[in-house]
Amino acid sequence: FIFATTFYKEAYARNAVFFGRWVVLALDILEGEKLINQEQRRSIVRPNLMKWGRSDYQTALEEADFLNPTLEEIAVQMTKKGLVDISRYYLFIRGSFGSIVEIVGWKKASEKLAEAARRLCEEKKIELIPRNWLIGVGFASS
Repeated sequence: FIFATTFYKEAYARNAVFFGRWVVLALDILEGEKLINQEQRRSIVRPNLMKWGRSDYQTALEEADFLNPTLEEIAVQMTKKGLVDISRYYLFIRGSFGSIVEIVGWKKASEKLAEAARRLCEEKKIELIPRNWLIGVGFASS
């Protein structure tokens, strides 16, 4: 069994401020364009896609009786284009905007995340930003 994920607690550990600012800026854009209001913004409900940490994945592999389960964390350097690209990814949009998606729709949510990524990278003069991936491997016991 092999998996790779960025949906874990430590995925943004090194750059939590950047990723948090990205979502806040996207929400600012939505509010500035009158697509959401302050009350809707305050009542945002997000799914907890990152409730598990590295140790939770390790425990799950062990409890599923995989032999020699191993986890490795790697930092992938993301470009501005990469950030814009993940702005189109369903789970990323849902995790970032939660219930706001039902108000503005997927297309607008994606567009505003992409716009915020471009603006933030230009504003902060960011060329590359690391995003952690967790890679797991386990062998069947029988």
